[in-house]
Amino acid sequence: MKKYVIISIILIFSCSPDKNYIRGSINQEKEVLIISKNDKLSDEEKDELLSDLEIMKDTSVSEENRKKQWLRPLNVKWEKNPGMLIKGLTREQLIHTMLRAGFKKLDRWDAPMLRRVWLAYNYDQFFWDMHEKTGFPISIIYSYFIIEATINGQESKLMREHMNPGGVKYVKGAGKTKALDDCYNSKGKPIPCDFSSYNSYEDMINGWARVFNQKRYARCKSFDNAPDICKCLYKSGYHTANNWKDRADISRGYWSVRSSFPRND
Repeated sequence: MKKYVIISIILIFSCSPDKNYIRGSINQEKEVLIISKNDKLSDEEKDELLSDLEIMKDTSVSEENRKKQWLRPLNVKWEKNPGMLIKGLTREQLIHTMLRAGFKKLDRWDAPMLRRVWLAYNYDQFFWDMHEKTGFPISIIYSYFIIEATINGQESKLMREHMNPGGVKYVKGAGKTKALDDCYNSKGKPIPCDFSSYNSYEDMINGWARVFNQKRYARCKSFDNAPDICKCLYKSGYHTANNWKDRADISRGYWSVRSSFPRND
C-alpha cells in the first residue's frame, strides 16, 4: 500500500497580523490589465480570476461574503515555513496531498511547480499585505519572494530562521544576522553580509516594504506589465544579478498558479 503524507492547511503563524486588512483597496485596474494580457491563462481561467477581482472591488460586500467568495479569510493565521511541510514529497505525493486540501487543476504541473503553487497559497495573505504596503502588483511580490526567499520549493535559511523574505540588508532597529551574498573585502574575496532579522509578522512586512518603497523604485510602480516593472527594478538597483527576465516570467505565471488554489465555495 502506498503511503502519503496528509497535510492539513491549518495556517498558524508564530504571530498573526494585528490589522484586518481589507483587500478591496488593491489597484484593481492594474491587476485586470495584468490578467487580461497574460497569454499563459486560458479564457476560462481569466474569467474566473477577473470575477474574483470584481468581488474585491465592491466595497458594499460584507466581510462575511468576501470570505465566502474570495479564496482566503482576510485575517488568516498562517504557519511558519509551510514549504518545509512538503519537503521530500514526490510529485505523486504532492498531488495527492494537495487534492485532499482542495487544490485543483494539478495534473499540468511538475513537482517544482506544485511546490510553487503550495507556497503561493500559503503565503497568499503575506503577498496581499505586501501589495497594500507597497503598491506593487501581487504577482510581482510573489515573483520576488520565489527568487529571494526560496530554494527548490522550500524557504531559504534567511527566511526560515530570520523572517527575512527579501534579502533585506541590516538596518538600524532590526536584529542582525550574517550570510554570504554580494559583499566582498578589499581583495575581492566574498565575506558575509549583515542582514536584518525580524521577530514578528509586522516587522517582516514593514522591513521588506521599506525596500520597495524607496524613492528610486517609485517610477517602477507606473508600469502595468511584469517585464517593464522587473526591468525597472533591476535598472534602479534592486538587485545586482541580471535576472529580471526570469523574475518577469515567474510573475506572469502567478495568475495561472492561482487558478489551482482551493476555493471556499
